[in-house]
Amino acid sequence: MGGTTLTMASSCVLNNIGDWQLDQKMTRTKDRPLACGRLKSRGVLLYALILGLAGEQVLFYKVNALVGWLGLFGMFVYVVFLGAW
Repeated sequence: MGGTTLTMASSCVLNNIGDWQLDQKMTRTKDRPLACGRLKSRGVLLYALILGLAGEQVLFYKVNALVGWLGLFGMFVYVVFLGAW
């Protein structure tokens, strides 16, 4: 559960990095930390990578390789395909 949570959190943060310019244009999202400049994308990317690595480490080494690969696949789908919507 912890590995999945960390992996999902990483995906959400990566998605926020990809959407920061769009967030600047929308009234509902313009005050998000990346959109208004309170956080820098480099630090947020580092945070996402730490979350993702920690989550994947748990999935690969505490569960099994199949679950680890499925976690990576889920991250890819969420960030690349669903992030494009």
